[in-house]
Amino acid sequence: TMGLKEDRRGLANSAVGGGSGAQTPEFRLLYDTAPVGLALLTPDCRYRLTNRHLCEICGLSVDDHIGRSVRETVPQVAEQVENIVQTILRTGNSITGIEVSGQRPDGGNANRVWTTNWYPLIATDGSILGINVASEEITERKQIEAALAASEAKSRELANSLRNLNELLEQRVVAEAQERVRIWDAARRE
Repeated sequence: TMGLKEDRRGLANSAVGGGSGAQTPEFRLLYDTAPVGLALLTPDCRYRLTNRHLCEICGLSVDDHIGRSVRETVPQVAEQVENIVQTILRTGNSITGIEVSGQRPDGGNANRVWTTNWYPLIATDGSILGINVASEEITERKQIEAALAASEAKSRELANSLRNLNELLEQRVVAEAQERVRIWDAARRE
């Protein structure tokens, strides 16, 4: 893990313009073309960087993010985000696989779900400069999972109904067979 820490520290310097005062074109290209939403939050939960994909998720432009707090931009998830950031600042540990659900501020995509991963951005002196966030929309997957669960529940219900119907039919067939035997025995005795 030492190599990973050193890589994160190097990335920290590059992400926040360490030394040069600007991000490299390669870094910006990587950030802009990532297939997931990316953001760098300051320790007080302000956006330092965002990418296009995150802006599409949130329904806000890059300019509407940079320098503004999570509470200002996506208030419906602000408390959860602030708690995650404070936990990372306190422990120094990443937090992964957190599901966040909500709506864009413009109401443009009601009931959306994302899985998020949170990583501390560590400076060369070991201090935490910010929190890197990777966010992937999983709304469609969650909808498919819910539809599959509903379909499975309906199938179980149908199977139970068919089992109950089969039991009733078996009872009726047995009862009718017993009645026929009784009638047959009565007719033979006469």
